[in-house]
Amino acid sequence: MRSGGTPDTHATSAPSPGQAVPPAEAPPAPHAAAIGPLLPSTRRSFFGVLVGSISAVVGAMMAVPLVRFALHPVLHGGGGADWFALGSPEEFAAAAEPVRAE
Repeated sequence: MRSGGTPDTHATSAPSPGQAVPPAEAPPAPHAAAIGPLLPSTRRSFFGVLVGSISAVVGAMMAVPLVRFALHPVLHGGGGADWFALGSPEEFAAAAEPVRAE
């Protein structure tokens, strides 16, 4: 009771020795609403996960040659042939038709 004789409505009292304590309600997890309810696993969902996993593995295996193809010029220096002289630029300026160099 308060000092004025009015009952205190906000006061909490400890439970008596034989009284059961109500369990405290846990607040809902913040991500529970975004995920939705948990559904039981079915054969169909299992095969969906299995097919997705196999597809991911096959996709990764197919990506290996493409990555190697793309990175090969970067990782290995180009060989190529040595330069050789074909002639002076004046010789080619006077030519009316293409000349084969061998």
